[in-house]
Amino acid sequence: MSPSLVPPSPFAPAQPRPQRSELALAALCFALLSLAVLGHAVVRLGTHTLGHWDMLASMSSLTRGSEELVPQNTWTSDPVRQMLPWAVFAAGEIDAGRWPVWNPFNGTGTPLVANYQSALFSPFQLPFYVLPLKLAVLSSALAKLWLSGFAAYVFLRRIGLGRAASAFGGLVFLGSGSNLTLLLFPHPGVSAWLPVGLIAADALADALVDPSARARGWRALARPTAALAATMGVAALSGHPETLVANALAVATWIVVRASAGGGPALARAVVALLGAAGIALMLCAPQLLPFLEYFEASRARAGGPRSVSLLAGENWPFLFFCDLAGSPIAGGTLALLPRPNHQEVMGFFVGAPALALACAAPWLGLRRSRLAVFGVLALALLVCVYDLAGAGAGLTRIVPGHRLPLVRLNPLWTFSTAALAAWSVERLSHLGARRGLVIWGLVAGGTACLFTVGAARYIDSRASELGLDATAWAATFAAHRASTLAWFCAGACGLALVASVRARALRALGWSALLGAQFASTVGPLARYTPASPDACVLPRTAELDALRAAIGAERVLFLGTDELTADSNCALGIRTLTSYDALEIARYQKLMAHFFGEQRYDARTLRASGAALRLFGTRYVSAPLDWLGIDTQLGSRIDDVSGAAPYVALARRNDELNPRTSITLDARGLVQALSAEREGLSGLVLHFGPVPEGKARIELELRESDSGTLLASRTLVPGELRELSSTRRELAWLFEPLAASKGRGYELTVRVVGADQLVVRRANGAAPGSADDQSAAHGWNLRRGSEAERGRIVLDLRYGAPWKPIARAGRHSVFEIDRAPGRAWFVEHVRGVADETAAFARVTDPEFDALREVVLEHGGTVQHAPAERSVKLVDDQALRVRFEVTCPEAAQLVVAQAHFPGWSAFVDGREVPLERANFAFCSVAVPAGARSVELVYEPTSLRVGLYCAALALLGLAAAWRVGRLESRER
Repeated sequence: MSPSLVPPSPFAPAQPRPQRSELALAALCFALLSLAVLGHAVVRLGTHTLGHWDMLASMSSLTRGSEELVPQNTWTSDPVRQMLPWAVFAAGEIDAGRWPVWNPFNGTGTPLVANYQSALFSPFQLPFYVLPLKLAVLSSALAKLWLSGFAAYVFLRRIGLGRAASAFGGLVFLGSGSNLTLLLFPHPGVSAWLPVGLIAADALADALVDPSARARGWRALARPTAALAATMGVAALSGHPETLVANALAVATWIVVRASAGGGPALARAVVALLGAAGIALMLCAPQLLPFLEYFEASRARAGGPRSVSLLAGENWPFLFFCDLAGSPIAGGTLALLPRPNHQEVMGFFVGAPALALACAAPWLGLRRSRLAVFGVLALALLVCVYDLAGAGAGLTRIVPGHRLPLVRLNPLWTFSTAALAAWSVERLSHLGARRGLVIWGLVAGGTACLFTVGAARYIDSRASELGLDATAWAATFAAHRASTLAWFCAGACGLALVASVRARALRALGWSALLGAQFASTVGPLARYTPASPDACVLPRTAELDALRAAIGAERVLFLGTDELTADSNCALGIRTLTSYDALEIARYQKLMAHFFGEQRYDARTLRASGAALRLFGTRYVSAPLDWLGIDTQLGSRIDDVSGAAPYVALARRNDELNPRTSITLDARGLVQALSAEREGLSGLVLHFGPVPEGKARIELELRESDSGTLLASRTLVPGELRELSSTRRELAWLFEPLAASKGRGYELTVRVVGADQLVVRRANGAAPGSADDQSAAHGWNLRRGSEAERGRIVLDLRYGAPWKPIARAGRHSVFEIDRAPGRAWFVEHVRGVADETAAFARVTDPEFDALREVVLEHGGTVQHAPAERSVKLVDDQALRVRFEVTCPEAAQLVVAQAHFPGWSAFVDGREVPLERANFAFCSVAVPAGARSVELVYEPTSLRVGLYCAALALLGLAAAWRVGRLESRER
């Protein structure tokens, strides 16, 4: 190896450390670079806002209005579904003088600050509290990018790399996949502090190994330890605990390796300093950490037990070089071709082709003699574990007890390590006389490019074969991306060759420009628009449909039934309460009830079933659905445990395919006669589905008669234009009439005929012959005929009994229904049932005979019966942290409040604190004395209060340590 390639000492800086003027210039340059990365948003700031708002506006007809939108990036939705709406809600709470610690708009209330990803204490969240939304989103994103790049530059300069090489390393980390693909997530806000923590760690290591500092004792460690603690504490407040593991691992490794050069005493002092810094950092982030731990204790994540580790499939390694191998989200990449298990997780390891090749060349350029060898070890170890080579990743996760070890979330450690290695290689190759190293680099670069090109071709062939797709067409789509990637790779290689082989400043400057430009183009070019800028009209749209919905439900909760929903948790920024919620934890008991009554709740779940009893239990009066018919407590929608049978018309509403002739039947003047039987008393309505509306004049006539007597019970005449449009091929007719007494077990005949047209068709359940194995109609008294001729199958038909719901308003495509006997969020009950534990409570609450309006289930409580009496409950103050009711009861009674029971909530009656009991497995209840009373529920979490005290103590400790360090510096 050429001596010129090896630094003079493993840990001695080869370059002077930067001065203030250089740092100021570098800070300005990285600020301009960050603006260039987000240039597509900056230049359109007057009319557009950074973020996937167009996706939010297109998710539902309620937010879309009359305009059809095609989102620019459909692969990443969490920021506009969760993080940004949480920030908007938090800003509103702060403006109102309240702590934004509880979200009352999702579920029956859910913790906000405690879910951690809300990142409410993050420095990158501050713009949302002081700036308009569009400026806040842009400022926060720019701050993450700037800190990532500038801090990486400062760290690399500090450990001895030159200006240009350090700038290259800063650019690599700033433009890496871990930053750009998840820019509006909290993850980059945590990883941006990684190089800052390494700067503080290096300062601490200098004090540990410096003989003069060791002679001064522990006071010499005060300031660097305080700086490290402050950095890690702020990183812990920035919103993603799994990414924080990367910071902690890098910092600890760097200090231990550096301190080992000072022998055993230095290493022991390093461990003590690390433990002290960790303790102070934990106290500093306690306002975030303690509520999170409290939430985790009650969460579905803990109740679900250990989860399997998420590792990257070995087939995905070509994505390290070709980021758009499966297509770009902006260019309309094919979802079927996306890498597994998750596109964002795979792209989180992307650093660009030039940087990757330079990092691969580092071991051949004398890396083992450099202090940066530690990053080579970390990068290699992480790659082996994440891709589970030889079972390393799965084996490692078995060693760590508890929940999943977040290996794929350590991608900032990989991208920073790769950036540092690439910068080191550039520094070595930029030295005149390193031509032998340039030959090595050429061989490694050529081999890397060939290896990944062949690997990409094999990936396309194998995935296409697996999915049954045309590999040739896919390869043609990929060809342009391959050509551009290799072109920029070659441009960077040529630039590096100029830097390493010429003396003329102008040519070297040209070479540096080519290298930096190639790196910028190969990363920022394809990745920056993963976070698009959307028209301002898409930002939390205030449509007429939303206004109509808000006017119909007021401050009450609504359940969205079907696929056309207002996605959780975007609704919290729109001021509409929904039963659904979505974050990484969720309250375990609440979600268990939700899964039982409404189906499993996931981030992409759609609620397709419900019951009136369940809605009353959850304190929900309203349902919104894109139908005139609601499959709740109907003949088909009565069984909440049968997903296939409940609310089938909701599923029909999302399908746009043509009616299959085998499952449809044409109407004519003779009409169709459907025999049916009622299962319950009070038959009060039915629904059926038609095909496309014919042109010209026509009318539809419906008659409902009693089978035995032929008595006409109800009739209706309408024109096809009155049918509700579900799609281009489906129309819905919901026919409500006065309830029929004593309908249970009786037979009826529904006659449907069309006059003036013969093109209208009716949806048929199946095409089986009457009485066949596929046709169950006859067994249930459901027979279909045209005049006197029998027809195959039966009409798709649902029956309503009594008045479980009534339509009260329209909101665009949505109908808003009010559930019968639903009192809202609080009510008195007559019977209090005590049970032994949560298992018994769940069994009782989910019993079909349970009536939440008459009975409340309390755990470890006694059984009490109250006499029926007139009682009233009025909601008079409705805030996120304080809910107050004015109630009247002639005797002592139990008030049930459909709000999630969670630590931190207290109850007060006339200003005096009383016990707040867990009711109906997941909700709240208060015993109220007789008379007119004021009942108030207040959220004041002890975890947050203790956390704030801890943070205050940590700040005092940091100030004291800084003062001690400053005095020690003056004494020197």
